[in-house]
Amino acid sequence: MRLYYRLYENDYLQHQLYLASTSKRIENKRKRSYFWIIAFFASIAVISFILTNNSTAILSITIAGITAIFYPIYERKHYEKHYKEYIKENYPDKPDEKSYIEFMVNEVVIHNDHSESKLDYITFDRFIEIENYIFIRIGATSLILPKERIENLDIVRDYLKTLATRLSKEYIENLTWKWK
Repeated sequence: MRLYYRLYENDYLQHQLYLASTSKRIENKRKRSYFWIIAFFASIAVISFILTNNSTAILSITIAGITAIFYPIYERKHYEKHYKEYIKENYPDKPDEKSYIEFMVNEVVIHNDHSESKLDYITFDRFIEIENYIFIRIGATSLILPKERIENLDIVRDYLKTLATRLSKEYIENLTWKWK
């Protein structure tokens, strides 16, 4: 089976955001940041009440409330910006490249504008399907398959599910995933 498609910068971005959203380390870092920024303004409010500076306390509580609401939005945008810069820096020749993947009996051949690679199926870690993509995790990297640009998607999905079963690898369907 041979799949032709083109990867764009947003494909790499969605992949990075998915990985970040499923990383326990990044999840914990985001929770700690959120907690500490709210705790900072709340502690200023408590100290201000103790020192009977009610206007500063009310201002601090207001800022803490606004931060509690808007910080997650800011943080999401911050991560998106970070990963866009990362992609531009680390994939300078990759955005907008044409590719094809050919699934053979025991290996996959990956061909793009610059190179050709062969990988044994045993190097596959897991298969992940989200709303618009299928990722095939291979160690620290992934094959990114944009579902909207793949012909006969149902046949490809069935093939990958069968391959995952044959290799005793996970096929994770997370079709409701959104970057949050």
